[in-house]
Amino acid sequence: DIPAQKLLSISLEQNLERHNYVTSAVSDVIWDWNLPTQKVVWSTGASETLLDLVVKKGSEARWEDHIIAEDRGRVLDGLKQSLASNQSFWNDEYRCLTNDHHYLYVKSRAYILRNNKNEAVRIIGAISDITEAKRKALRNELKAAIAKGFHSQATPQDGLSAVLSSICRIGNFDVAEAWII
Repeated sequence: DIPAQKLLSISLEQNLERHNYVTSAVSDVIWDWNLPTQKVVWSTGASETLLDLVVKKGSEARWEDHIIAEDRGRVLDGLKQSLASNQSFWNDEYRCLTNDHHYLYVKSRAYILRNNKNEAVRIIGAISDITEAKRKALRNELKAAIAKGFHSQATPQDGLSAVLSSICRIGNFDVAEAWII
């Protein structure tokens, strides 16, 4: 005959152990954000580069401070809209600048917990590094744009202009130029 208190303690220990195994097994950063207290708990099972984006040691930097300026407004507006609505889920893809000044493409997914008044009170989510997959897709898109640009234009100059336009669009650049010597 095991007392209820002891059964509860065993169950909590097993759940904590399971949680620790899961967070160690994935390369994502897992986070739990308590909205009323504004406290965020971050997992430590992720890669160091990804983890540094959210748990910058010895700093007050926040997760959103690492989102590049071109993406930050869209990402934060989408999150605010999800919190203000009846939605239970939020997700987005965006670019971040790492502490060593490299860009990462990441995907955030989260579940929004709500109270009985349907107010968002907690968000539990994960941030995944999708940089390699995104770079591969961009390389393929650029190769296709180059092939199309030179095959569909009347002159090499028109083809080069089409390719430069594609580079601007794909790379999110304002200007691109080519020098032919």
